[in-house]
Amino acid sequence: MTEEMEGQVEEKSDADILYPETDEKQDEVKEEGDEDVSQQEDGQQEDADEEEGGDEEADEEEGDEDESSKEKDDEKEEELDGQLKFEVKDIENPNEEYIAKEDIERIVTEGKKLGLSKEQVQWAVQERAETLSGLAEAFESHRVGEINEWRETTNTDKEIGGENLERSISRANLFLDKYGTPEARELLREGMGNHPEVIRILSRAGAAMEGDSFVTGGKHTRNDDKSYEEVFYGSSN
Repeated sequence: MTEEMEGQVEEKSDADILYPETDEKQDEVKEEGDEDVSQQEDGQQEDADEEEGGDEEADEEEGDEDESSKEKDDEKEEELDGQLKFEVKDIENPNEEYIAKEDIERIVTEGKKLGLSKEQVQWAVQERAETLSGLAEAFESHRVGEINEWRETTNTDKEIGGENLERSISRANLFLDKYGTPEARELLREGMGNHPEVIRILSRAGAAMEGDSFVTGGKHTRNDDKSYEEVFYGSSN
């Protein structure tokens, strides 16, 4: 063996002589490791891209929901504005006997301050009409019952009622003919003419004038064509 060849042999380590393929395998392993790392990095990048894409889709969906919600809010606001844009003429009067135009104007004004809709104001007007109507009916029922009680008491009173009732009414009319007014008679016809004490005082006042106002038979010279109920009580009672 030549000196040059011997020098080349000496340059090699024992490992190179014993395991000549080690470097090649290490290179292969390294290359495979690099490929695995690259694949992992690619996978991680794909995952990141997918996650970013998902976030973008979520943001788009959230944006769509916000826009839809805003549109609904705008629609509700427009609807509310439409409900609040009404006037007194838009409110129906359910009962003109008990509800005046001024009442509706007041309810509309207060309703708008409270942000009520036209339907809610109409309901308030309807409720007020029904309440007033019910009160009026209750009052009239009470008034009629009270008048009937007065009349019954008058009819059974020993001084002015019973067989003395017709003369008591005639004497009362005698006084009214001279000193009464149309307004006073109207008041009596509305119910007060049935009160026993009213009849009593008028009858006594008429009795003091009886000599000047009655003809033979004790009948009053006026209103002889009407019954005493029509003259004193009023035909409505």
